[in-house]
Amino acid sequence: MSRLWTALTSVLTLWGAVRGVGKQCPDLAANPSCHCYNFENGMYLECPAATVHTLKTLLEVIQSPVQSLSIYEPDKTLTKLPKNLFSHSAIIRKIHISQSNIEDLHEDSLLPLKPYLESFSLVSGRLKEIPQDAFKGLNRLNALDLQDNQITAIPAYTFYGLSLEKLSLKRNRLQN
Repeated sequence: MSRLWTALTSVLTLWGAVRGVGKQCPDLAANPSCHCYNFENGMYLECPAATVHTLKTLLEVIQSPVQSLSIYEPDKTLTKLPKNLFSHSAIIRKIHISQSNIEDLHEDSLLPLKPYLESFSLVSGRLKEIPQDAFKGLNRLNALDLQDNQITAIPAYTFYGLSLEKLSLKRNRLQN
């Protein structure tokens, strides 16, 4: 009987690992507009045309680390990355936002992700300025991509204290 129990426990453990227990995407009712993929190291989310409400609702139900959150062509009324989009319980390592109307970042919009965020990109958008403290304290941030925006100037010390390995500011309106 103990052999049978051991074998059954092993099979159930293996089945749980294959199915990604604890790292499951939310069901379609809670996640109608984002594609979600489970992998061993966490989940990957792709959210085309998402609204702030959709993103907040989705991120509140996710209990697992998000390896990558990609937001393509978000709601056109989204012109500022808000302070309260990401909750303090969210674990997100990479964020990619493209084709947006975002002109401004709230200086605390990424603050809840401070212990985890490794890569942030906001590309092909309308970002005009970067608040001096927008990336303050993001000690794990090693890649920052802000290319193809409308940035005209960068305040002194904006990137101070960061351990960036990659910084892209190509195709902006920066002046010497």
